[in-house]
Amino acid sequence: MKKKSIFHFLCLVLVLYLCACGRSGEDADAAFQSGQEQVPVREYESNYREFFVPEELDGNCNIVQIRENAFYLTVKDHAFCDFYRVSLEEEELIPAKLPFGLSDKEYEEGFYVCEDGGYLLCRYDRVEQQFYLCAYDEVGALSWERNITEEVPETEKESDGRLCQILQDAAGNIYLRGDRHVLVFTPTGDSLGCISVPFSYITDLVRSREGAVYALSDPDTKGAVAEYRLVKLEAGSASVGQERTMKGNPVGMIQSGSICVFDTSGGQLCEYDPEEDSVQGILDYARYDIATMWVRAFHMQEGGMRFVFWEYGDNTKPMEILTLTKPEDGGVVQEREKEQIKLISLNWNSDLSYRAQSFNRKNDTYQVVVEVLNKGDIPSYKDALARLNTYLVSDKADMVMLSQQEYCNYKEKQVFADLTPYLEDSRIKEEDYLEELVAPLKYQGELYTLPTRFSLRGYALRKTDMGDRSICTMEDFLDYLEQHPEIKLQWGGGKFWVLETCMKFGWEQFVDRETGKCYFDGEEFKELMRRIAALELDTKSYDEEWEQLAADGHLVFPELHIDNLVQVSAQEALYNDELCWIGYPGADGQKETYVYLDSLLCILEKSEKKDGTFAFWEYYMQYQENEDFLSAKKTLLEKQRAYASEPQYKENELGELEEVPIDYFSYSSTGDIEGFYALNERQNALVEEMFATLRLDETDGVTIQSIIIEEMRGYLMGSKTLDEVTDIVQSRVQIFLEERK
Repeated sequence: MKKKSIFHFLCLVLVLYLCACGRSGEDADAAFQSGQEQVPVREYESNYREFFVPEELDGNCNIVQIRENAFYLTVKDHAFCDFYRVSLEEEELIPAKLPFGLSDKEYEEGFYVCEDGGYLLCRYDRVEQQFYLCAYDEVGALSWERNITEEVPETEKESDGRLCQILQDAAGNIYLRGDRHVLVFTPTGDSLGCISVPFSYITDLVRSREGAVYALSDPDTKGAVAEYRLVKLEAGSASVGQERTMKGNPVGMIQSGSICVFDTSGGQLCEYDPEEDSVQGILDYARYDIATMWVRAFHMQEGGMRFVFWEYGDNTKPMEILTLTKPEDGGVVQEREKEQIKLISLNWNSDLSYRAQSFNRKNDTYQVVVEVLNKGDIPSYKDALARLNTYLVSDKADMVMLSQQEYCNYKEKQVFADLTPYLEDSRIKEEDYLEELVAPLKYQGELYTLPTRFSLRGYALRKTDMGDRSICTMEDFLDYLEQHPEIKLQWGGGKFWVLETCMKFGWEQFVDRETGKCYFDGEEFKELMRRIAALELDTKSYDEEWEQLAADGHLVFPELHIDNLVQVSAQEALYNDELCWIGYPGADGQKETYVYLDSLLCILEKSEKKDGTFAFWEYYMQYQENEDFLSAKKTLLEKQRAYASEPQYKENELGELEEVPIDYFSYSSTGDIEGFYALNERQNALVEEMFATLRLDETDGVTIQSIIIEEMRGYLMGSKTLDEVTDIVQSRVQIFLEERK
């Protein structure tokens, strides 16, 4: 997808989120000025079904069209592309009869299913740099093919071309969309001309019930409600006709018959008819919790409508199919009252929000209400922390979503409910998860939460820089930095980052757990601080330059942040060298791999709705399967490792199989796009070493490290003496240890 397309999509999402925070009903009336006809929300019955894309289709799936009884999707795996038909009645996935996938030198631009069951396709030949418009009959035989390269404006040929949508009007004329132009052809592929639209970017082509085709602009977001322009496309004169203005956010990009829009000011899902310039209410967003941001197709028909969308915006699996129908007896639908579960989260979490919506659609007994405490700026964050404390000690909430550090700070204060009795009768089993991650979450034998996904953090060195060196302690780490004054540290650099690295778990050598004493005012600790202060590093970050340094071959000491195992080979491709895993300098010379857990979901002890709350907790845990993050569930993690280690092959011009990149990366500093391959045997050994040294920091580690870094700022900045600072660190940590006896 082009950068501009991504930008406009993100704009839609941002507008939807910012505007959906609630405005009055009067504002809702103001959102649509003409042809207002309100349909009672409860006139429709709703039915949700899930459809799972088969596991063997693990490529990038996208819905491209919907018909009354089926929708069509493409499955792209690298340069190859296949089309599938999905029956909405039987939910069967049937390969479309086309001579595909495309070869490595071609890729599809637009795809369209005609009324007679045939197909239209626009493809681009990368080698010849030619565009072709093709028609196939219902059995996949080529009916005709036209080279349309001369018809394509030069501005549309940039970035290897981008003609990404095909539509037909009632007369069968073919419309092919670019960024700013629409090419028009007869039903047999003869050119009717090129239409230039009067706005800067075409978001979508839509077809009215009467069969006319409209071009939709990108949004004007200056007002309270996003506003779009629509122009009618005249095939006969290859020009634009009547222009309309539409308010609200279009839902999805594949429409049939009319435009479905979300009125952000009123929380209403509406149907907009461009021919009549009228709006009709469909259903109340607040009541039904339809995931409007991720609707990818819908179909209007007499007596009802059907929506298809990817769950949580993930285009792998599952999909949800929502059917709204009018009751046969013509009566109204009685809503069933649900018991409300209040879930609080310090910060906005889109994953949590959409999973709550999904649960609410599928559960007939409970309704999860999510409240976000932090509004996004520093003053509100401080206020949010105070409100979080209030909720945790009161009985006004049932669940809470916390970060790893927040969880560690609260887990010993008896505010969370023990999940063990509930787990015994559920499909979620503690033993299915990595023990190294589960054990630190327990307190006095009780388990308050389970990890879902995690990331790995630690240091590595390029093999050519490492040599025979061993870096297993804080002293080794500082030795290396002292001997290489030209060193740059990824994601931080500077003396504070060195301090944080040394203290991660290394602080333990200055604490005697048996006696509860600490020794941060001793000479050994002071000597480490002197060595850090004397390094030829400033206190600034090198975030903006490390990529270019690596590309230019300079000495870089990378911190790896791994949330997807294929990143290991991506990092080696960036540094153009093998990496040696160092981890973090740990106690007793043992390397450590720091683990950061994704948000943790806990049931509050004072909740009186623990059974219903656990129903959502269990539902939330079941769907933590996104391959873009490391799963804490052992079976899924092994599946991710297998995927990252499975080479991809294609057939070359000689008919031989050759390995191809499994993905590509592009860093802003270098501007180059590089491919990286599946993990090899050595890289798998590096991953195994990471997993063998997992360490999840607990409350004392988080707190003690924070005290050291906070107080050492004065010394490293030159405003305080080392003795002053170490005395304060010693005092604060000692008090902290005594409070925990």
